[in-house]
Amino acid sequence: MAIKPIPLIILLVVCCLAVSALATTNKNLDSSGYHGDQIGNNIIQASSEDSVYIICDKLYLHQEPVEKSACLRLLTYGEEAQLISASDGWLQVNYVFMNDNEVQSVSGWLDSDYCVCAAAYYIAMHPTQIRIAPKADASLICYIDTYDSLRVLYEINDYYCVSINGAVGFVEKESGQED
Repeated sequence: MAIKPIPLIILLVVCCLAVSALATTNKNLDSSGYHGDQIGNNIIQASSEDSVYIICDKLYLHQEPVEKSACLRLLTYGEEAQLISASDGWLQVNYVFMNDNEVQSVSGWLDSDYCVCAAAYYIAMHPTQIRIAPKADASLICYIDTYDSLRVLYEINDYYCVSINGAVGFVEKESGQED
């Protein structure tokens, strides 16, 4: 008995329409989209006043506040240390880390050009644009998703300058933004 092609084509078309309708329904149910939910205004959250945050790829923790002193440890982007004191472009810090499942610490000096002290966190509560300059018509670098957080380096006009993957970008302040 030969299979007739017309009923198979009709069956295939019906299946494709059903799958397409199901995909459209699921897409409509998912209101979050690619960049996350719209929860409210973005938040600026202060960090500890004695917190030092590394904003370059790699930074040596020195034994003395001079470039040629012994290196105690290599710190990387995003790591934090506790500020002890500051002197002539150097920050004396205490860095806490895990070594063989034990908490250890080392004190030393960091070049202040590659750190930010007491920087606040910018916490996205909805998809947020990061721009290359503090202007509304500046090119976009990227979007950050809901619940992503970035370090605020400083404020300029109606923008926050933020650290993003070792570079800087600008996010616009929102009216009614929580501090």
